Amino acid sequence: MFDETLTELELDDIAIALDQINPLLDGASYDPVTTKIMASYISFYHGYQFLDIADHSTHPVRRNVAVYSHGDPHILNYTNESIYALNKHIGILIDENTVYDYVRFFFRHSAGQHGRFLIIENVDDIAWKENPPPNARQAISKMIQPVTLKEQKKTGFVMNAYMVFKNGLFKADITIQLDGTISMSNEELLIEDMPILDDVIGH
Repeated sequence: MFDETLTELELDDIAIALDQINPLLDGASYDPVTTKIMASYISFYHGYQFLDIADHSTHPVRRNVAVYSHGDPHILNYTNESIYALNKHIGILIDENTVYDYVRFFFRHSAGQHGRFLIIENVDDIAWKENPPPNARQAISKMIQPVTLKEQKKTGFVMNAYMVFKNGLFKADITIQLDGTISMSNEELLIEDMPILDDVIGH
């Protein structure tokens, strides 16, 4: 998944990042001493990092995510529009290598009116309310495959992905234009009424 490359920032770097991010927040500022930031460079935004910001001194844990370069911080608000605006502002690079990261990033950090489509690449990505019987888990595991490239066009790429929406498992084609615009087609419901947590993905 996209966030497997995250590494923890040192206190000095946390303080520098929060000095720029805190003014963008609607609520209280993050304290560098009690805040943990996990960061990863973003392959499709040259020179920018993805930041997962969490204050574990609060209950529940307070969290924000951001796209950040020194002097140019952006809080993600889980809308398609915010990501498309970033694509134009930063300048997105979509090629046969970065398209995988971008698809995972886009669906993890955007939501429609009725919730998020969460990309599932193995059975452990599913946030079960309770563990399914071993035979059911094995059957679902055989059904799911990682994101794969289906077709490369002059205008972009078509990927095949397995996704959870609400309590259903879907298979769909995802078209990614070179400007980062995404659309879905050929959605196929594979399993419904699964015992999973709503709009949550395992890490």
